[in-house]
Amino acid sequence: MMNEELNAILQKQIIGKDDPRFEFFSDDFYGDFYDFFLNLLRFKQLTNPDLDLDNLKLILYLNVHPDRHNLIGKMTYSYKLGFDSKLNFLKDESEFSLNGLMKEIGVSPDSAQEYERVQEQILTKISDALSSKNHNEHIEHFNVLLGQIFQKYNLNKDSICYRLLKK
Repeated sequence: MMNEELNAILQKQIIGKDDPRFEFFSDDFYGDFYDFFLNLLRFKQLTNPDLDLDNLKLILYLNVHPDRHNLIGKMTYSYKLGFDSKLNFLKDESEFSLNGLMKEIGVSPDSAQEYERVQEQILTKISDALSSKNHNEHIEHFNVLLGQIFQKYNLNKDSICYRLLKK
């Protein structure tokens, strides 16, 4: 049975399917993830000239699926990954959901502290993988990481949504 602290974490990770702050993709992904998301940001700026890319964060919700608690119109996710407008990883804006963590390690964490500890390890590993100062290596690592997540969860346009937030 899940303790109250873990249940509170889980409840914060439920998002509304019809919430206008979350956008879904109309096309499936192909080729270079880095270029795809960078072009998305550029397109958003072109279609909304008031949008200041330098003060924008792209938050990706990966492996989005209907909520297991049967709340109509609600969804959960496995990964929430934050990036700045140059697609640099924002560890503090990122999260590995409780459901995703349970799926990843095969068991439920015993406490909120255990969840936080394991999540910190996962996010540090992602941050380290994406921390290259060399631009070409950064692009390569970005594409490899997202490719691995996409393959692992068999992701497509219907299982990913995003939000654009001001810094």
